[in-house]
Amino acid sequence: LCPFSYSYKIEAEFVNSSYSSESNSYSATPVSLLNQITTSIKRSTVINNESILTEWYEPNQYGEYVSAYIIYRADDSNPSLFKFIDKITKGTLRYEDFDVNVNEHNYQYKIEVENICHERTGYTNISGNILLNSKLNDMNNSVLEWSPYKEWKDGVERYEIQRQDENGNWKTIKTVDGKTQQFEEEN
Repeated sequence: LCPFSYSYKIEAEFVNSSYSSESNSYSATPVSLLNQITTSIKRSTVINNESILTEWYEPNQYGEYVSAYIIYRADDSNPSLFKFIDKITKGTLRYEDFDVNVNEHNYQYKIEVENICHERTGYTNISGNILLNSKLNDMNNSVLEWSPYKEWKDGVERYEIQRQDENGNWKTIKTVDGKTQQFEEEN
């Protein structure tokens, strides 16, 4: 299963003689099907204003040969610099990151599959949290602005603006299209 280098040579034996002739040796490593194991991220979402949960799909094929998932994170201070944060064992398809400040930063995640041959088979799509900010305008109305949710293949269909009522329940007060990133609530 794991790619292993094979060495070959040819030996010619002369008829009715003790003489032989050898070729040069050549090494070849076959392409492993295990290098084709891939997955993709379903979503990354904020949990209780404390952490970010990232979930991903089962590998497309050869999932039984997964050894681990390698988790990387970047933040808005340097969004192209992904750093290793954890290695998750086979069978787990989620990671909750508690080393975050969800009220101040936007985080991006990507995952790499490691197969049983200890080879890494490439990165997933990138996923990240939505960062919400609020301010009051001159009319004392709440103005909400948020970072877009990125990397869903078909994009975001809509955003639901929700407000918590006096009983702690979240109620949708407005729905906007997936390209909108601002909402003003009039008092």
